Amino acid sequence: MNKVYCRKNDNGTLDFYARSSAGECYLFTQKYYTSVYNMYRTPLTVKQATSFRKADENTILQKVVEKLPVYLRYAEKYDNYSPDIRKSKRIPVRAAS
Repeated sequence: MNKVYCRKNDNGTLDFYARSSAGECYLFTQKYYTSVYNMYRTPLTVKQATSFRKADENTILQKVVEKLPVYLRYAEKYDNYSPDIRKSKRIPVRAAS
């Protein structure tokens, strides 16, 4: 199953990764925020990771939720990351309001 998670690195920032049965793929690095680390430190499904409902009123989490689909599509297109076809659906895109 496709999962998204983050890890703290030595520089005090967060590295985001996507994992499928085919392997693991680096997505991006961002500044460390406790709320972001607490949400993404355990692997979440792509649907959960890109859900605005979980982001609530936290602006930092909303920005991560907006950023994730872009990087996931990029990883599918250009990296050797291939999501599990049977269990994967199209990555949701939210129109600007």
